[in-house]
Amino acid sequence: KWKQAVDLLFGARESAAPPDLVGCNVLATSCAEGRRWQGAVALIEGSSAGESDEVTLGAAIDACKGCGPRRWILAMYLLAEAGRRALNPSLETFNAAIQACSQSPSAREQGMP
Repeated sequence: KWKQAVDLLFGARESAAPPDLVGCNVLATSCAEGRRWQGAVALIEGSSAGESDEVTLGAAIDACKGCGPRRWILAMYLLAEAGRRALNPSLETFNAAIQACSQSPSAREQGMP
């Protein structure tokens, strides 16, 4: 259902009532709670100014926790995206990024030198 919600939100952009910041944040938080990192990332990548903020990015990073061995890379990408958008991530956002990294297998566990 998260994919339907993301599609519905993006479809609203073309209507007379485009999505607002609150709607994007609610959807991003829902994706995080369901560990649906794909929806949260799609929301960030498809959002424009005023449709996402520190909460949206924090929720997307939170969605990356525990979602596979390479999600830490995505968490770091999203943290960098905060800088590109001149956002100020919260302590919780940094903690979520650290947790995404710590839950990822180490390079040695993945067979890398």
